[in-house]
Amino acid sequence: MKFYGASVAVKCVISGVVQDHKNGEGLPFASVQVLTTSDSSLVKGTMTDAYGKYVIKDMQAGEYLVTASYMGYSEKKKELSVQSRKVNCDFLLAQKSISLAGISVTAEQELVEKTIY
Repeated sequence: MKFYGASVAVKCVISGVVQDHKNGEGLPFASVQVLTTSDSSLVKGTMTDAYGKYVIKDMQAGEYLVTASYMGYSEKKKELSVQSRKVNCDFLLAQKSISLAGISVTAEQELVEKTIY
């Protein structure tokens, strides 16, 4: 028996770790997103575990843009060609400086007078 026009889609896995670029520590619960290269629409996404590791399963072979972000760190983007069953994509994120405008706190207290006899 022959099948014509049938194709078997190979499912791929993208995995890696998101780390602080200075000390190499994994960044827990960082966001990792896989986007299309054509219009940056979301394909899949996940969060890292407590050690900064992540796994994204059931990916089709193709070209993707993978982003990693974490609060207080600069987002990092990588173009990734997924052709094999397992693809590694690690990220080193740098802390970004945040400038806050200064604030002024003022208070007023009523004058208290005491007479001593």
